[in-house]
Amino acid sequence: MTDDIQMARSYLNNTFKAHEHAREYLEKYDYDKSIRESQESIEFSIKAIFYAFDIDPPKSHNFTEENFKNLLEKITKMINPNGPKIRTIDFQKPYLYSKFWGMFYETAKYGLEKLQIGLGNLFEKEEAELAFKHSGFCSSIANVAVNVYATNIKKRNR
Repeated sequence: MTDDIQMARSYLNNTFKAHEHAREYLEKYDYDKSIRESQESIEFSIKAIFYAFDIDPPKSHNFTEENFKNLLEKITKMINPNGPKIRTIDFQKPYLYSKFWGMFYETAKYGLEKLQIGLGNLFEKEEAELAFKHSGFCSSIANVAVNVYATNIKKRNR
């Protein structure tokens, strides 16, 4: 479990870094890069959550419903009713956000060649702000998973 907590904290650290980079790009009006960084932050958040609950995340960039079903079953068993007020749905949203923003990631990175739409012309402020908002939500859920639940799980297993 110690290695999983270290991995969870490492991914959480990367989550915060990517989220901060997304904010910086948003402020510079570089919306494509902001969306890419937000999507990476969401992905790092999910991996941190998996490790926080002692589950190895998938090695690919795609998370499946089955991956999340297993995670949610474990979370449901481990959530302490006297602990922080967090709902199971809060752990489901990162999956939805990863699917949604994952579809945008490659387009934000490479553009749409056949349609001759290059980078910088595709996304606007509203899309980048929404990606940033979703990234922030996922970061906060990962933070609770790592710093509350993983720590409590470790204490119970001593």
